[in-house]
Amino acid sequence: MAYNQSSSNQLEMTSFEAYCREENKNYTIKMYISSCSELIISCILPSSLKNIEYIFQDNYQNMLSNKFFLPFESIEEIKSFIVSLISNNSEKYAKNYITKKKDSLFLEIPAPLGKTKALFFELKQNLEYTVKNLTKEIGDLKAENEKIKLDIEKIKKELDNKIAFLETENKNKTIEIDNLKKLIFKEENDSKDNYNDSNSNNEEQINNFLDSQIIRLDEREDIIKMINPEADMDTYIFKLIFRASRDGCTPNSFHAHCDKKGPSIIFIKITNGRRIGGYTSISWTSENKFEKDEQAFLFSLDNKEKYELNKNQIKFSVAHFENYGPTFGSGYGLFIANDYKGDGNSSQEDYCYKTKNKDFIGIDQSKAYFSISDYEVYSINDN
Repeated sequence: MAYNQSSSNQLEMTSFEAYCREENKNYTIKMYISSCSELIISCILPSSLKNIEYIFQDNYQNMLSNKFFLPFESIEEIKSFIVSLISNNSEKYAKNYITKKKDSLFLEIPAPLGKTKALFFELKQNLEYTVKNLTKEIGDLKAENEKIKLDIEKIKKELDNKIAFLETENKNKTIEIDNLKKLIFKEENDSKDNYNDSNSNNEEQINNFLDSQIIRLDEREDIIKMINPEADMDTYIFKLIFRASRDGCTPNSFHAHCDKKGPSIIFIKITNGRRIGGYTSISWTSENKFEKDEQAFLFSLDNKEKYELNKNQIKFSVAHFENYGPTFGSGYGLFIANDYKGDGNSSQEDYCYKTKNKDFIGIDQSKAYFSISDYEVYSINDN
């Protein structure tokens, strides 16, 4: 509770608090004289969202005829009287004197015994303030609605692009299927037996690649060029020997299907959508040691990039450990953990293999961990 007087003895704004039993809340009361010689009482309920304000506003004549019993001679006297009540009778007299009915508050200012009756003021809710805040809320909702519209348009555009990509991919796959079907019926050898063997191998390759959720038929040529840029495309035969989602996710299952099968290539699909892999020209084993393989490399199917060994790390080319899945390099360049669907799989960039994890697995860290959707191992024969 405070009040001030200017040097010209004109009362300035007076503030105090009043308690409302019905709402169990404190209101801040402010009183002052307007430029039009009106007494203004502003009653504000602070809120974290927006303040709720009630206003009493009346001129001197109305107040004398309708509100008061003392012969006040001016509005200043009325306000001075109210201030004196608040300041001279302690805080307890200014408490517990607000009651609420519908959209109005009734403020009661107590009077000292023998002077006058208590003063009552009916404060009406400030509709202008409410409308202003509602207008702002409507503006905010409109802005949010525009943002939602833009987000929907962005999503629609992304979906349209994805559909166009899938349509193109499907077209390329259809062309590759047609080419490989022609290859099936092409005579590659004078011997009928050799022809039949080749025919069977090509059919098997087509079926494997068509069934794969990782590599497409049209990417087979990219892989062969990584292995041997001078190779005849028709001489390489890919045979699916292991698929984690089909044969099991443990290292034991991998080694049971892939050990001692000659050169092989691994295709991996990471849960972030990246497709990566590795090639080794030697057979996998479970001898719990590192093996040297100068022809081993890692690759990105999406970027069509090949990552070769660092020369000083050749003796750590591939890791043949019974408790690991297919693993390349020490550190590791590419490591598949016991549970490939967990987040224990990892890659360490530019240590054994000349990879950069941001391009290789889509994670910008020197050593990054990731989970895998599925991976496949193909044995490779060069006829």
